[in-house]
Amino acid sequence: MDRRTIREGAGRLAMALGLGMSLGVSLGMAPLALAEEGIRGSLDGEARQWYILRHGDDSNASFTDLGGLYAVDLVGFVEPDAWGTREALSISLTLMGEEVTEFDVVHLIGHSALPPVYTSEAAEITLTLEAFEVRGPVARVAGRVVGTLALQRVLGEPPSLEEGIAIDVRFETEAERVEF
Repeated sequence: MDRRTIREGAGRLAMALGLGMSLGVSLGMAPLALAEEGIRGSLDGEARQWYILRHGDDSNASFTDLGGLYAVDLVGFVEPDAWGTREALSISLTLMGEEVTEFDVVHLIGHSALPPVYTSEAAEITLTLEAFEVRGPVARVAGRVVGTLALQRVLGEPPSLEEGIAIDVRFETEAERVEF
């Protein structure tokens, strides 16, 4: 397993750093068992948990494979059986080959995806990808997000790190392949 780290600060994406062995991407085998699926950690110093919800073929953990470019989207909800936008946590990342090239973290405050929201844009966030393994239609994704999310009060205005909140969460889930 490999640890890939990427940092973002003051609205700029910094370079991806790879440490250790190469990131595993394999095809055609059953997915590995997960310790415990979801997103857990602390937000603004408070212990929190977000659930990855599934219904039939629909999942709030998905990925697309565009020939070596992977886009992964995880959305965790505070209720284990309800798709409620309020307090949801979204983690999106893009991998080119084995490198994380960009990511976005958004904590929804209200009942929609519109501001006010806490965001990784113009924030001090580190995302460490600990595992990304594709096996058939499923990808195991695990990692950690640490830092300070910035508050964006109004759409179109820049987020404020001065009004940010601390985040330290781990995520581990199986993402479903989205086919076009």
